[in-house]
Amino acid sequence: MDVSVVFRMMVKLFLIMALGYAMNKAGILDVNSNKKLSSMLVNITAPFMIICAVSSSSGQNRGSVLVVLAAGFLMYGLLAVFAWAAAKLFRISKLTSGTVQCMIVFSNNAFMGYPVVQSVLGAEAVFYTSMLHFAFNVFIYTYGVICISGERQTGSVKEALKKLVTLGLILMLSALVIYLFDIRFPALIMETMEMVGGITSPLSMIVLGSTLAVYPLKEAVTDWRCYGVCAVRLLLVPLLTLAVCRLLHVNDYMTAIATLTNAMPVASMVVMFANQYEGNRELASRGVLVSTTLSVVTIPLISMLL
Repeated sequence: MDVSVVFRMMVKLFLIMALGYAMNKAGILDVNSNKKLSSMLVNITAPFMIICAVSSSSGQNRGSVLVVLAAGFLMYGLLAVFAWAAAKLFRISKLTSGTVQCMIVFSNNAFMGYPVVQSVLGAEAVFYTSMLHFAFNVFIYTYGVICISGERQTGSVKEALKKLVTLGLILMLSALVIYLFDIRFPALIMETMEMVGGITSPLSMIVLGSTLAVYPLKEAVTDWRCYGVCAVRLLLVPLLTLAVCRLLHVNDYMTAIATLTNAMPVASMVVMFANQYEGNRELASRGVLVSTTLSVVTIPLISMLL
């Protein structure tokens, strides 16, 4: 793997993110616009990008997609166990433990992962990334809610499960059907979806930068707890992923996808859930800010091992 390609991509993403940060400070973007643009990215542009990647793929080894899906659910289950053990080992307080566990389990494998994987491994790798991390959508609305809120009642889980049925999820399932049955679209439809999907990477980084601008910078860089969690998220998790893939003799292509995407910073959705379910929103927001900044250095370092 060419590390210089990864490093250049990370620098470009960081610069675009800095642009989003500046746009927020200039009043061009705000909290409401961030929320609406995030919804558009998750539900429209990212699924379109994946559908285009699927439609342009060779269509071979369709059975392997189901294996990747199953592996993704197993991976998130193991990550949840690992995060729980890490919280116990470092004696994280009960009021903070759920938020810390979610920061370890959930990475920004979409907004940052898609452009990095696409630049290094090609467009088809975006589809496999989405399938590997399909379980993210299930775990964040079930395990994530239970973990952050500390609520074990079934009512909150049922309410969370209802949120799984979104336009983005429907389009993701459509992408899977398109891949498995080798469905082809007319050229005009494909070109339109490619144009819409093409704005995903730059726009996602602008929104991420604008979102980070809301968080206080000074408190983030002086919170040493945050650096410990980020070290686990950015270094230990991808290293363990790489080790497990090597142990199980996973092919280099899927090993690279799994390792790179698990090296991504803390998912911004953790902050949203911490806000909604009264988790440690300050630690979560600092984790997103610090881990995203440090990932410009750590992701190229991880890629050197592939």
